[in-house]
Amino acid sequence: SRGGQGFARNPSDINYINNMTILHDNKNYLLQFFDSNLNFLFQIGGKGDNKESFDLPISGCSIKEAVMICDQNNDRIIKYDHQTGKTDKIIGDKFIPGNLCRPSGIAFFNKFLYIADRSNGVIQAFDCELKFLNLITTDKALHRPSSIAFIDLEKETRMVLIERKEGANASLSIFKLASNFHAFRIDFQLDKKITLNDPQDLDVD
Repeated sequence: SRGGQGFARNPSDINYINNMTILHDNKNYLLQFFDSNLNFLFQIGGKGDNKESFDLPISGCSIKEAVMICDQNNDRIIKYDHQTGKTDKIIGDKFIPGNLCRPSGIAFFNKFLYIADRSNGVIQAFDCELKFLNLITTDKALHRPSSIAFIDLEKETRMVLIERKEGANASLSIFKLASNFHAFRIDFQLDKKITLNDPQDLDVD
């Protein structure tokens, strides 16, 4: 069942602290807490990449009053301290340009290959021999770019991205691509009647 509150989707691990049972509710992106009689108490998490969220909290272990959580798709270990109620990242991956982490979108344009590097939050450019060229810089940091396409206009090039927000929400972003691997965000909003819920790809015709 979605939303947790005592119901789980793909439960993947169990831990114990302070006479509480902690269920790793993997597909709801939650940790659920139950008392000694298995009555639901509370839950933490939700899908996302900030330190209070998870993207598949697949397993963990308890140490005194803390739980160390393997946050699989965010490539990190999160510590939840039950005494303070705080969560902190204690181990994470290190970004190296040219290396990819959960690439989820790709486009070929003007002899270059552009990859939406979702977990690193960047667009990476490669040549036809797959040699890393540069990162596409933007005025404002990207948030989990998952899909990419290009529009070749007469006087300029537009880069179109899907950026994944918290949960299954997403936004469509449009940029003007300069020749120096920089992209200027264009003020654009979808009609309020249109919502994007977990889109997987895009293309331009």
